[in-house]
Formats: sequence, C-alpha cells, structure tokens
Amino acid sequence: MVEAIDTYFLFVKSQMAKLDPTQRFGPIVASRDWPQTPPKDSTLYLLYLSSTPISPGTASVTFYQHMLQWVWLVMGDDIEPTERKQNRGDRYRVHLNMQNNLQDANYPGFCQKMAYTADRDGNLSSNGFTLPEYGGAETIFWTTPRFIPRFDAERSGLLYGVAAVEVDAWEDITLKLQQPYPQPVLTKDVRARIDAFNRS
Repeated sequence: MVEAIDTYFLFVKSQMAKLDPTQRFGPIVASRDWPQTPPKDSTLYLLYLSSTPISPGTASVTFYQHMLQWVWLVMGDDIEPTERKQNRGDRYRVHLNMQNNLQDANYPGFCQKMAYTADRDGNLSSNGFTLPEYGGAETIFWTTPRFIPRFDAERSGLLYGVAAVEVDAWEDITLKLQQPYPQPVLTKDVRARIDAFNRS
C-alpha cells in the first residue's frame, strides 16, 4: 500500500515543480502528527488518514481506497510575527494560488505505480511494476482535490488549507513476490518504535 501513496505524492510533487518551482513540500505524515511544530508557512504536507479494501478481489489481489489530505498553513506577511490579528493581507491570494496549483498538479488523475527506495544519503530510486510476465504495469488513480474550508477559532491570523483526495490502487501480492522488490529502509529509531508497539 505504501507504494501507491509514495507514487501519488512524488507524482504531484514533480508536476508542481513545473507549475511553481518555489513551492515547498513537507513529508507524508500521519494525520495525528500535523500541524508540525513550528509551523512552516505555505508548505504542503500530505496527511495519511486510512486505507480501506473496496473490492472483494481475490486472495492475492485487493482494490484499496486510500484517504489522504493535502494541508498547509498560510501566515501572510503584512504584520509582525509577534502580533495576533484576524487579517493578514496577502494570505488570501497565496492560499487561492496554492489551491489552483495543487488542482493543476493532480492532472491527469492517474499514473504508473512505482516502488521507491532511498539510500543512506536520501537519494531515491524507483522500480515500476512493468514486467509483462507478471501482469504488466500497475496504475493508480485519484480524485480531483476537494477543498475544505477550515476556520481558526482563535483568530491567530493563520489560514488553514485542506484538500481531500482519494487514491485508488490494486494491491497484487504476486507482483511483489515474483520480481525483485525493494524493501522499505527502516532506521534504528523506527525499528525500536515498531518493536515497542509489538510488545505492547
């Protein structure tokens, strides 16, 4: 399942580089881990919410619906950082421009599913599920972003952006077992947390 979400995130990021090379991205994070501290102005994060099997499928193939949200904060720049006011003049235009670019970066709504690995220096390499003898290329699909208004009850001057997206993908275990398949790289810290969870 992680391949579908990684593929979608990196595809949108590459599309955004053509539309607005200055757009900053944070990582993919679990929904409960956002907002990040300290907040980063006008930075796009992809939140993972859930994965649900939709099609009965077979023992080896299941169709999954992944619920994700793009989120961001716009601080604006017309008042001092220490001030608390309801309005920051340019945040409206920055916010709508980010929405417009995010909508465009989601075009065309599908791409080939890839498996990504990173070396110790953080360099990414990819492996597509493309071998004809194992069923050819797998494709993921996603919905047009649905922008959801969110209001700040504390009137901090921050504008919250939320765009919900559904990513749909087949998960075929036979492709993973029959061709060389890159495994996720787990850091010592992540392994310790997984072990602690399994012991609880």
